[in-house]
Amino acid sequence: MKNVTRLWSIAAVTVLLACGSIALGDDEDAMAKAPAVVQATAKTILGKNKLAGFDPETENGKTVYEVSIEITGGGDCSVVINDAGTIIEREVEIDKSMVPSDVMDAATKAHPDGAVGETAIVNADGKLFYEIETKVGKDNHEVKIDAVGTVISDSIAAPEAKDAAEKPEADEKK
Repeated sequence: MKNVTRLWSIAAVTVLLACGSIALGDDEDAMAKAPAVVQATAKTILGKNKLAGFDPETENGKTVYEVSIEITGGGDCSVVINDAGTIIEREVEIDKSMVPSDVMDAATKAHPDGAVGETAIVNADGKLFYEIETKVGKDNHEVKIDAVGTVISDSIAAPEAKDAAEKPEADEKK
């Protein structure tokens, strides 16, 4: 009986390791299919950090590539690269305690019944702002707020699609 349990344990670990390799392989495969300039930018940004995700997405009718990075020593960040290889957005997840009170107050005011999830600092289009993910009922909102507490935009995040090519754009409200 011990041998059967041991065999099942080994089989389970093998399956888990294989699934992890497959997921990483999917991201590496997706990156290999991207334009060479996008690959070069992604590799430069990654450095010695771990690739946590590579997702082609459509924004304003154009293909962009979100590169998620697991930073050595802890933390997550992502960059969005356009098809010319230019970084158009950088995002770094931060602890809620690091978000200024004016910003958190604005997020709470925007969705009083919401539960704050992930928080990040974003640099896009030459502007710095905070992105606060808030769950309201079944909807996940991404509220973008500047440093003084002004809501820039509030969008309902599209549900995660199984295939990156199937991801619909967020419903943006400005």
